Formats: sequence, structure tokens, C-alpha cells
Amino acid sequence: MNSNNSTASTQMARCYINDNASVVCQRDRGAASGLIEYQVVELPYGLRVQEQLFPCSTPPITRTFSAVDAGASFVLRSNKGSGSTLDDDDLVVARLVSPTQVEVDWGTAGGGCNGGDFGVQLVQFDGVSVTRGVFAAGLPIGQVTASEVQLSPVGPNTVVLTQARPRNGSLLCTELVRADMPSPTSITFTRGNGAGASCAGDQVLSVEWQRIDFGARATVQVRQVAIAASSVTGAATLMPVDPSRTVAFTSAMVSGPGGGETDYTGTYFAGEGMARVQLTSPTTVTLSRAHASGAASFTVYVVQLEP
Repeated sequence: MNSNNSTASTQMARCYINDNASVVCQRDRGAASGLIEYQVVELPYGLRVQEQLFPCSTPPITRTFSAVDAGASFVLRSNKGSGSTLDDDDLVVARLVSPTQVEVDWGTAGGGCNGGDFGVQLVQFDGVSVTRGVFAAGLPIGQVTASEVQLSPVGPNTVVLTQARPRNGSLLCTELVRADMPSPTSITFTRGNGAGASCAGDQVLSVEWQRIDFGARATVQVRQVAIAASSVTGAATLMPVDPSRTVAFTSAMVSGPGGGETDYTGTYFAGEGMARVQLTSPTTVTLSRAHASGAASFTVYVVQLEP
């Protein structure tokens, strides 16, 4: 979502499939206008989606689903909040902890919430291979980059989705963590977009990750998109895709997968490091954000689903 506002209640939106003809997006306040990019995928076979909507309560929150094949399933989430600051109870993690359970958690142990509402999708996609984990070391104070290494190898048609778990009350640039896969056996996590110590003054407690190897079910193109300070858009050129069966998103889930990293050292204009990701032509993916005092970088995946 794009909204040029500093309050979580205006910037964060929960979206869900309401019925077979509509998508509903909700936020708690409307202090500024907002633009939302949504993508709906429907396949004739091999895709099963379970969706639950629920309010915030004392973490961790455990939700029960019908059993899935954990090796072919992943979790997506979006959420809205009623608080003023974008912090730990907005930047939550949703993870699959068993074939029948998804857990939503955030912040330090014993934390509370400020009226948020969550939307979680548990997706089983037959033919894909999903590996997941948590980088428990996180990003300590003073550290802006880290790596998860010696993982099982994945193929070229793989994406990684990550969710950072920050402490309460951080600056925006300390909270937003971008992921990339420099090799088939590793993931890198970065924050601050090159700002160094200015964006390392607080701790990211951990980073959850899901690698989705689509194999023959999709073709994946990866692009790194940098948006300069004072600019609200960035774009990358693609090998031609079929827009009718292609989706585009970033590696970091903030409220939906549209997050990156930023060097913006102000507070809580999430539009610095959150972007709308649009396939604007068969050969172009475009990112747009709502606030541009600092620069930002995004890892973008363009996924063409195969029949």
C-alpha cells in the first residue's frame, strides 16, 4: 500500500478475497489517501488457499487450518493497525509451525498489541518445494547485514519471502529488512540501504524466511530496483512475460510482500520503504512509493506461472 502518512493506522491495510468476484481492503484510519496493488491467482489445478481473518490478542496467536503438505506450502499475510507508530505489533511474523497450524508473533516476549487485525493465507501449491527457517541471530545493534548460509540448494526459479521481527519503537530504517539470495545455498539480510550506523541503533530480534522453489511450475526473474532520494518510482527491464499469468512482488513482507530497505532516518513514514509493485508492460516492472526523503532498494521477483 502507498500512503503519504506517518501513522500505522493509515499506512497499513488488510486485504482479503471476499468472494469469487471481489477483494476487500481495510484500514483503521484515512488520514491520507492510499493506493493498493493486489494480484489474484487462480489455477485450474494444484493450488489450494485457506484464508483466515482475526483480531490481535496476546502473542503468539495460533490458528488452526486443514492439514497441508508443509513441503509445498507457504504463508502470506497482510494486517492493519490502530496505533500511531509503525512498530513491533505492525511488523509481525506469520509462520507455519505444523501442517495444521500458523503462528503469528511479534516483538519481545510478553508484548501486547494496539488493536491490529490480521489476514493470513495458507497456500499449498503442488509441484513447488518450500523450505523455511528463522535467522535467530537477527541484526544486533550496530549491524546492518547478515547471512544465512549452508542451506539446502534451490533451483533458479526460486523466491525468498522474509519477515523481520523488530523491537518496539525503532526508527523505520532499523526495522525494514530486505532479503536476497546471492547463491542457491544462502540468503542475505540487509537494512539501512548503505546508511551504516545511522540505521543500526536498535535490534532486529530475528528474521523469518520462506524459500519457494517453483521448479517447472513457474519461471522466475529477479531484479534489484533502487529508488533515489526525492524520487518515488523505479523500474527494471524484463525478458518478455505473459501478463495474464504473471505476478510481481518483493522479498520483504511488511503488509503484504512490497517491502524493501531504506536509509530514511525519520520515523514511521513506511512509504519510504514500502512500494506498489506493478507489471506495467510485458517487459517492465515498476515500483512506486509514497514518501521520498531517503533512498530505498528492493529485491523484486517476477513470476510467470506455467500452464
